[in-house]
Amino acid sequence: MAYEIVEISLTSGNQNIVRTQRVPFGSSFSDLGAAIQTAMGWNGGEPHVFRIPGAGAEIDDESIPMNAYGRLPIEYVYGGLVHRIRFLGASKRDFSGSWFSDRRSAARSETVRGCVKRWYSEMSASRHLDARSLDRVADAIASSRKKDLYLDTKTLKIADSPSEEGSVLVRGKDSDFLLRTATSFAEGTPSIKRPDGSRQDWYQKFVGDVSRSSKASKAWSDRLRAESRRAAESWADDNGFLTDGCDEKTAVLPCMICGEDREAVEDRTAGGPAMMGRPRYPMVVRCPECRAASMLYMFNDGFVADYCFRKDSHPCWMARDAIRARRRAVSESEPGKRAELLLLAALEHYRCDKSAEARELVDEAAEALPDESKAVSSFIECEGAPDVGDVGAMFRPVLLCAKLRSIDDPKRSAAIMEEMGTCLQESCLPEWLQWELRWSTFLLPSNENDAASSFARMKSILAAYLERLSAMEKPSSDDYRRLCRMFETAVRFAFDDISFEATGPVISMMCDAFDSGRISNVPSRAVTLFRRGLYRMIVEEDDDGAVQDLADVVATMFSDEGRGPVTGRRAFAAMSILYMYDPDSMDLVSLALNSMNAMSVTGAFQEEELQEMEQAISRILKAVGGYEEARMEVRSRTNIELGPEPAGELSLEDLMDIRCSYYLERCSVRARSIV
Repeated sequence: MAYEIVEISLTSGNQNIVRTQRVPFGSSFSDLGAAIQTAMGWNGGEPHVFRIPGAGAEIDDESIPMNAYGRLPIEYVYGGLVHRIRFLGASKRDFSGSWFSDRRSAARSETVRGCVKRWYSEMSASRHLDARSLDRVADAIASSRKKDLYLDTKTLKIADSPSEEGSVLVRGKDSDFLLRTATSFAEGTPSIKRPDGSRQDWYQKFVGDVSRSSKASKAWSDRLRAESRRAAESWADDNGFLTDGCDEKTAVLPCMICGEDREAVEDRTAGGPAMMGRPRYPMVVRCPECRAASMLYMFNDGFVADYCFRKDSHPCWMARDAIRARRRAVSESEPGKRAELLLLAALEHYRCDKSAEARELVDEAAEALPDESKAVSSFIECEGAPDVGDVGAMFRPVLLCAKLRSIDDPKRSAAIMEEMGTCLQESCLPEWLQWELRWSTFLLPSNENDAASSFARMKSILAAYLERLSAMEKPSSDDYRRLCRMFETAVRFAFDDISFEATGPVISMMCDAFDSGRISNVPSRAVTLFRRGLYRMIVEEDDDGAVQDLADVVATMFSDEGRGPVTGRRAFAAMSILYMYDPDSMDLVSLALNSMNAMSVTGAFQEEELQEMEQAISRILKAVGGYEEARMEVRSRTNIELGPEPAGELSLEDLMDIRCSYYLERCSVRARSIV
């Protein structure tokens, strides 16, 4: 990016202080003032003003470009001190000192810039229609006027003719929307005669017939409103407009109190912040039995657009399963069977992070099944194996999982893992719990001396899970979350304990599953592509492939399924890394930082995650070259103040430490930072 070199002179008494500062082209007088403050060491505590020498005219609007008066000298008066400002000419950042420069090429730069162009085109194409504008479109679709109707994309108003600055056709004069809707209404209303579309006055006659009955008139008004609104939503989607996502349809969601499926409606008066341009509205479910109203909020982690109970981080169907499991246990009269169902309900509540409720259920089951209750309690509390007698076949794997936490002997650990595999085949535990128990063995490499055999076990469990997902008709978001946890844990373990080269087969296995179409999930694919891009970049030195993979990661955010923090974290990390291949594309860094901060408002990022990502970006900016200039450019583009130049050099292996997600591992004796 080109900069204007600014000379700042201050004469006070016998002192003559001269500073030079670089200010990005296109900066405003406000930006220039900030640069002067930085150069001179002022703290902004005094009043200031820009003025033109000689004429004495003051510049009132500091938002205008600093070159609005050409390249004439100006004055900056701060606290009574007059600074004389001269524009000395242009400069451009020097990237020749970058240690990464020998891996750049024109083709790779073009791929990176194409990524930026596509991002901007997607964002510009994502025009938003608020509720009022969408109502205008719906009214135009339902209009009986015999004219073409257009939406002016600048004013968002309906017009009879296209405007020069851009319009989109909403409804053609030959539209049959009214005829189709009226015919459908008449077929369901015996008292209304079906309209004859061949007559010129058919609509007036139909409205006249409907108006004879107040009940029919209201029913027709409601039908027309609902159908036109639905057609407007469809039209907006077809023409690249984002809407509030609200229509007259209801959703089916479980009641928080009783767990039964109930109709839910959006509360459009309490909209939350938008994620990637889409406003997020809570849903209200009112149970007709207990009359309790439950407020549910969207929890879009990028896997599916699930709705979650407020303050929880799990899909509502998980909570429904927990509620229903508890109700089944309560309705059982036989003590042994009831205790068994109570323990299963406790595990379902543990799955939903409702530890207090889970402990209550375990205590209730303890009288009939004391040993099994101790085993389940140890699993829930993440404790070692309890001192119990004989545990039944159903909960035997749970006890074995607890034993694994307290055994350091590799041979005994291997024997227990083998026994657990056999028990799981014979047990009728819920499938999610079976894989959680397998997942616990996946996380126990510290109990073996041989890292290679630990990694081999990880690969075999991951391969089995991939086969399981491939055989499922529609894997849930929870299934894909577990897949990503396994994959990234395996990659991280190999990187830490063996070598990054060892991760190649695991990455290839994941990529083959997505490329073959056996599984399909946008965020999981983003996780996989990000790791393959780093592998190609670091191990294979296949920069063309690495750039393409990282650019594809960014592109995953353009789909509805990718508008979430899972893809966001990988996309922002990929954008920062791509900057090394084309340092002139500062747009990537500014887009990443701006988007990260925007998504943090939605709760997609925690404060610690933002800080770690910003630190990683700072190190990449330093590696590319000219950190202070880049830092100043970031501030001018994003209003984000990066820290001082980071210490130490950046190696390619350090890119593995860009933290892309936080996982809490409740069943591992060895806590790991999972990238």
